[in-house]
This record gives sequence, C-alpha cells and structure tokens, in this order.
Amino acid sequence: MVFRILLLLLIVCMAFFVTRLLLRIFMGTKPRLTCREDGSNLSLHKDPVCGVYLPESDSVVEIHGGKTYYFCSQTCAEKFRNGFEHKTKTMEET
Repeated sequence: MVFRILLLLLIVCMAFFVTRLLLRIFMGTKPRLTCREDGSNLSLHKDPVCGVYLPESDSVVEIHGGKTYYFCSQTCAEKFRNGFEHKTKTMEET
C-alpha cells in the first residue's frame, strides 16, 4: 500500500515537472511576438513600474540615464521619474 502511494506521488511530481518544462520551452519566458497585418513583427516592452507589456506605439517613452523606458501611462512614467530622481539624489549624497 505504501509502495503504491509513493509510486503515485512520484508520477504526479514527474508529470508536474515535465509539464512545466514543456510550457517554458513552447511559451518562453518573454512575451510572444504577434504578427501585424503587414507581416512585420510587433515588439512588446515591459513597463518597469506596473509590469504591463505593451507595444511601442501605445506607450509613453522616456529616456533616463541614457536608457529608454516604456510606460503604459503618464502616471507610471511620473512614478518612475520620481523614484529615479530620488535614487540619483541619494547616490549624489553618498
């Protein structure tokens, strides 16, 4: 009886890990690229504040410290800007 329970537990664990591995392989860790009507690819950018993925055409674009950031809204951009300014002031003080 104990052997059957252990065997069942082992099978369930193996099924879980195989399923997770297959999802990582086929789904990937990055968002999938969708195809536009003209056949070109649409690249998605992650909002660093709320984590939403959005296309460049729908995003608020700002450059901080020589790096380009993409935001879903002006509110997220302002939150990031306030945090960025706070971090740079803290770094200058030390």
